[in-house]
Amino acid sequence: MSVLQILVVDNDPWTVQMVTSLLSQRGHQVQVAHAPAEAESLLAQRVPDLVVADAKLDEAGLDWLLSLRDLVPSRRLPVLLLAEDAPPALRLAALRLVDSDFLDKPFRFDEFDLRVERLLRSPATSLRPVSGVEPKGLRGTLGELSLASILLLLEAEKKSGVLMVERPGEVGRLWCGAGKLLSAELVVTGQRPERSLDAVFALLAWSSGDFAFESGPDPDSEEEGLSMTQLVIQLAQRQDEHERKAAVAV
Repeated sequence: MSVLQILVVDNDPWTVQMVTSLLSQRGHQVQVAHAPAEAESLLAQRVPDLVVADAKLDEAGLDWLLSLRDLVPSRRLPVLLLAEDAPPALRLAALRLVDSDFLDKPFRFDEFDLRVERLLRSPATSLRPVSGVEPKGLRGTLGELSLASILLLLEAEKKSGVLMVERPGEVGRLWCGAGKLLSAELVVTGQRPERSLDAVFALLAWSSGDFAFESGPDPDSEEEGLSMTQLVIQLAQRQDEHERKAAVAV
């Protein structure tokens, strides 16, 4: 299956990072524009298979989107519009556009995938599945699939069980119930086990190691657990804050 070219138009760094990461993990090539004018410049160089854009990025409303399509009148240009606290009029206007869909921020990653798949559903284009892997019996290396992607898969499938990640001298365990994170533990050789949210963020930062998920019964605990999607978003926020502080320090 050919790699899809996707243009992301948004000036929110957290949204850009989440959307770019998700699409890249699906094997697609992503370009980013932070303003409509920048998007027009990129569009002149290459016509993407899909545009993912903030519907409130321009004061002119959706007119800028129509201007993008005017640049490529001979090509189909599907668009997924995102917006936070969008007024009903804007939402309805977006949904009335041909080859377009609308998704409120913040959004679930599995819903994002479905919206993208619907827009790209044609004989020429379709979304590539995540390595064809099913959450049940999931195992492999973090070089093939990031821990964030694994957690989002477990959330989408509402799986219960234990996810274990391991690399030399370190072992992490994450207990899941109905797609939510119930607890986590990070054990480092020679140190006391870490059982806190910091352990989760430490594990999410791993770029190497082995993982294995074993399905289990739904927990009897009434604890609701934490949203996997929100955890991934919080990680992106932490990373962005760290980069800002590092830039100021320099």
